[in-house]
Amino acid sequence: MESNVNSNLNQQPNQEVRDDNKASQQLNGSKQLGHSVLSRRQDQQVRALQVKEMMKLCDEYVKEFVECSRDRTISIVWACKDKKKQMMDCLRKVETLDNLDKVKFRYLENRENPKE
Repeated sequence: MESNVNSNLNQQPNQEVRDDNKASQQLNGSKQLGHSVLSRRQDQQVRALQVKEMMKLCDEYVKEFVECSRDRTISIVWACKDKKKQMMDCLRKVETLDNLDKVKFRYLENRENPKE
């Protein structure tokens, strides 16, 4: 039985790992950018940009949740449960490695060629 599990694991590679490796190769192999590794500070800046972009993409759901939670304290838990779920579902859909890589690429591109 254990050998069946191991063979199944070997036959079905993790898509996220594959996508992450592909994106890393694109970033590392890019001759235009010349950067391959981000510092911790830069990584935090990229993550902040990604969160900002995610909030824009899910703006409708975020606003609905905020409006529901306004003037509430403990009752947020049950009164806004559906709104929170919708917001979180949207955020999960847009928080992908592919989107993170796009944000990293734009960040590095803007650093190399700042708008004047």
